[in-house]
Amino acid sequence: MNYSSSEWSEFPVSEIADVILGGTPKRSEPEFWNGDIKWATAKDVANCPIKYIKETQEKITELGLKKSNAKLLPKGTIVITARGTVGEVRVLGEPMAFNQTCYGLIPKNESIDGDFLYYALKNAINKMKTLAYGTVFETITTRTFDELTIPIPPPSEQKRIAEILGSLDDKIELNYEMNKTLEAIAQAIFKHWFIDFEPFQDDLVYNEELDKEIPEGWEVVRLGEICKINMGQSPPSTTYNKERKGLPFFQGIKDFGFRHPNPSVYCSAPRKIAEPGDILFSVRAPIGELNIALERSCIGRGIAALRYKFGSNNFLFYLFKSTQKYWKRVYEGSGTVFGCVTKEHLNNFELVFPGKDIVENFNSIVGPLDEMIKKNEEESTILAQIRDTLLPKLLSGEIRVKIDIEEEFPKETKKLVEIRKEKTRIRKTLLDFFEGV
Repeated sequence: MNYSSSEWSEFPVSEIADVILGGTPKRSEPEFWNGDIKWATAKDVANCPIKYIKETQEKITELGLKKSNAKLLPKGTIVITARGTVGEVRVLGEPMAFNQTCYGLIPKNESIDGDFLYYALKNAINKMKTLAYGTVFETITTRTFDELTIPIPPPSEQKRIAEILGSLDDKIELNYEMNKTLEAIAQAIFKHWFIDFEPFQDDLVYNEELDKEIPEGWEVVRLGEICKINMGQSPPSTTYNKERKGLPFFQGIKDFGFRHPNPSVYCSAPRKIAEPGDILFSVRAPIGELNIALERSCIGRGIAALRYKFGSNNFLFYLFKSTQKYWKRVYEGSGTVFGCVTKEHLNNFELVFPGKDIVENFNSIVGPLDEMIKKNEEESTILAQIRDTLLPKLLSGEIRVKIDIEEEFPKETKKLVEIRKEKTRIRKTLLDFFEGV
């Protein structure tokens, strides 16, 4: 049964929201930068994996804010990218400024629910991109918001629609924050064992090659001795598709998630393949980004697939996590002549190797943490699919505002139940372990 949307009205975005363009303080004025005010770019917005943006690469000072067109906008402001990656929409998770590649939108009055407006804009992105002269354009302008109209139901329905979609996004954000915590715990354990050598302090011996003490019996090895390295190779562009023909294709980090990628392109004639569990390491700018393949995948020249030769990849993943700054510094910045990481670079990378038994012990400890991260991401992927399916139907009035998720998405709900049972088991394992530490 279709929901009647007879009480809905179409309004130009500029009539229902104040549209605010960002600005940039002068780069030549040091006192404008490195302050306490978070300042977002289109890249910051596009790279934010959840609804609320809270982190930025740069900050500005009060003076920089005052002496520029940048504006400090309140928490809850909708921000949309206008250049570069056009049409990415997020919500400010705290007061923040941004540059001229972004617009901020704030409802003009209480008759427009801010969260509903956020979802209405997300639903209108394709329309927004084709609005100017019937072609895909590279820049959103203030005129865009004059011409773009969106359907607005009564306030009570706005709030209910926003609550339904927002509850899904809230759970996705909770999973994301939990994953950051789980990964931080695993990284701390890795540092404790393999960088600070804390559990092995009684067995330290001087190593002439490194000119420092390392645990007795540990060796300096090259990465190629313990790791299988498979460099990507891009297949012909004619073999790319979005119809799921062939294998998921990863040319670079475009489809990378927090830990596992979510493919948007497939390849029907792959040349180089990553197997499930392989670490996907970006060897071209941005260098050093990491994900883990969930299934057999085609990898292009921007990706290397890495696999520990003697067991699971947990140790190898956190080794590369701990050396990300090294790879970025040496091969991407500081005036280096290298434009990418080659197989030779990876093969010859030296590390202190503790031996198979200690690595296996480490893997057994962080394995449940990584498994929980995987389950959280699987759950978030399903929740995002439900949200994205509901979005156009709710925003058009095609389906009722009151929704029974189990009825509407029986397969997805069944999968979510399975994931949550498995997460409960993993959580108990983690609790048992940490209680015993």
